[in-house]
Amino acid sequence: MKILYYLDGLNRGGVEIIVSQLANFFCENGNEIHIIYLYKDMHDLIDEFPSDVKIHPLPFINKKIPYFQYIKHLWQLVRLLKDIQPDIIHAHNSSFSYFYLALAVYLAKLRSENIRTLHFMGFFLEKKSWIDKVRFFFDKKASELLQSSIVSVSANIKSYVDDNYPLNHSVLITNGIDSKKIINTNTTKESLGINVNGFIGIYTSRLCEGKNHRLLIQAWGKVVESYPSALLMLIGDGPLRLECQDYCRELGISNNVLFTGSISNVGDYLRIADIGVFPSESEGFGLGLCEMMAAGLPVVASDIPAFRLMIQDGNNGVFFDTYDSDDLSNKIIIILGDKKVRDELGKNANKYILENYTLQSMLEKYQNLYHEIKKKSIKNVG
Repeated sequence: MKILYYLDGLNRGGVEIIVSQLANFFCENGNEIHIIYLYKDMHDLIDEFPSDVKIHPLPFINKKIPYFQYIKHLWQLVRLLKDIQPDIIHAHNSSFSYFYLALAVYLAKLRSENIRTLHFMGFFLEKKSWIDKVRFFFDKKASELLQSSIVSVSANIKSYVDDNYPLNHSVLITNGIDSKKIINTNTTKESLGINVNGFIGIYTSRLCEGKNHRLLIQAWGKVVESYPSALLMLIGDGPLRLECQDYCRELGISNNVLFTGSISNVGDYLRIADIGVFPSESEGFGLGLCEMMAAGLPVVASDIPAFRLMIQDGNNGVFFDTYDSDDLSNKIIIILGDKKVRDELGKNANKYILENYTLQSMLEKYQNLYHEIKKKSIKNVG
């Protein structure tokens, strides 16, 4: 079976990690795997795919306005689709870039089966502004044109899909994590070049809008007042990195915040942390939060719908008011000051994730979905 994965870029992030896990799994199981991604300059993960996976970047440039690039490179995408002739196209993006795929599939006259995974409950789904409504219109039309099966990574997203995409087949498949990469590590602070004697906090996320880094940095400034040697590790990269670094200097806590950039050994950094923090304003699932919990860290997370499906407040994690830096800093300080609470939260978090969000379970559900869709396709042809 030829499977094509289509997404915006291959920079390290939750969506891209899921795609790499799917591509590697189905490649190992004898399928021909192709990946098309739009932005050629977003490729952190490209070396983590086996050589049998065929990767096709389009020449989009991340910092340029995308609309002209859609027109300029359309026929290159059409030619690629014609050359590959995939049995299944599995997309992991939305809105205009997903409509772009639908247009290219139509022009290439493909007869592929189409799946798309919605990884986030984006603002365009909530239709808060006129641009959200426009994005939603194009997204919905693309899903209908492709007759896509829509996979939601959480029950909250599936509820949106069921209400807003009535013509599409709707499926729930939660993301899973490879706990072995997180738990089976004996890394020390010294081996990572981190020489601090105080508590260590960690946040794993791209530095971009909606991830609430600025609020976390503000809260960490107050944590440092109680624990002067406390270190916050921000794992990931993104367009707001320089702005966040400037804000740390403004608050006088540059020595208390480490920006690691994009790294592959996230598990090593989770291993040395004392507390995980996930202040994101909106998430579809929260793979980074899942990894923190699997690592046995006590976590303080924003009180948003996606996280309420994972965290029982006070049992396997703690919520804070999403836009209240004082509430966040107070929760962090309380947890750091009580080892018994830290240990109990971390133990419960680890148990919950390992029982509910395994990588193997996710892969098996996608495998069943692919086979189900192909079986229906063969019947329809017959």
